[in-house]
Amino acid sequence: MNIMGNSAQKAWKAPELPNHLRIGRNNVEADVERAVPLCVASCGFWMDVFWWMLISCQQLGYHSGRMEVPRIPTDHGVNLFQNSKIRFLRILICRYTGGMAKESLRTRPLLVGNWKMNGLRSSAAEVSALVEGLDKDRADVWLCPPITLLSHFVEAFKGAPLSWGAQDCHADESGAHTGDVSAEMLADAGAVSVIVGHSERRRDHAETNLMVRSKISAVQRAGMAAIVCIGETLEERERGDVLPVLGKQLRESLPDNIDGSKTILAYEPVWAIGTGKVPTADEIVEVHGFLREHLDARGGEAVPILYGGSLGPGNANWLLRLDNVDGGLIGTASLKASSFLEVVRASPMGH
Repeated sequence: MNIMGNSAQKAWKAPELPNHLRIGRNNVEADVERAVPLCVASCGFWMDVFWWMLISCQQLGYHSGRMEVPRIPTDHGVNLFQNSKIRFLRILICRYTGGMAKESLRTRPLLVGNWKMNGLRSSAAEVSALVEGLDKDRADVWLCPPITLLSHFVEAFKGAPLSWGAQDCHADESGAHTGDVSAEMLADAGAVSVIVGHSERRRDHAETNLMVRSKISAVQRAGMAAIVCIGETLEERERGDVLPVLGKQLRESLPDNIDGSKTILAYEPVWAIGTGKVPTADEIVEVHGFLREHLDARGGEAVPILYGGSLGPGNANWLLRLDNVDGGLIGTASLKASSFLEVVRASPMGH
């Protein structure tokens, strides 16, 4: 049987890709019109057959590389075995159109600035500079200022190419909770998202995974997206407990029924936040791959995964191009328009 059909007599050429597919070194736009010798394609075909058998036997995920393709929607009951085959089919499509696949949930990276306890009304000058320099086609930008500035900024920057979020909320809709703010109040002020479970909240306010779960439900009840933070301490990493710790946080923090349209996961290694230290590329890829598998197995295929922890102009160029990194949660670098814009410009070009 002639597996390659009539193409066996000539060099195989990659077909023209639709606009939503992008290949090329360093994930920048590149010319995809390149021919691949038949012998290479044939060898690749049989290697792919081998990988398919390996995945079927061992339920292994297979993803790597340089190209972004849209994720294929799956039923909420899909398991890791099915997800591995789905990923592999995406890889096959990419392999025979000229590249390896980098999975991406978004057409543009999502960059969320967390101002923490910083900023006064005069900080509007930084937001103005940020808005003036933003390229809306390169990234989706969200900003989470202190609650004292939220409604002011929402009104002052109507129509700007960015969205607004908050940094925490109470689980209840209303009640006798002096000093707290409900998710409904934040939505009324103009927020579209709320950060929950940040390590600084867990540390300073003794927030547990179950408390984080209740806040996620509150945020989604108010029609907003919950940006759920998880991460390991340096001690946990040195013990080799990174994945077990993250798995426990995911199981206990995320609701049983994950709403992919209103959930964003942010991996922030606690030891990297504000320290200037960043995990290696391999470490980040390992963790984000683990998180992706966990989410997919629970029906969270549509949940983007952000990286946070000393993400800034000096590392955004390579970090935002890693497998299963759909954007970033940015702290210190988001306080100044100049540094935040550098991160935006370093992100992979949207399409």
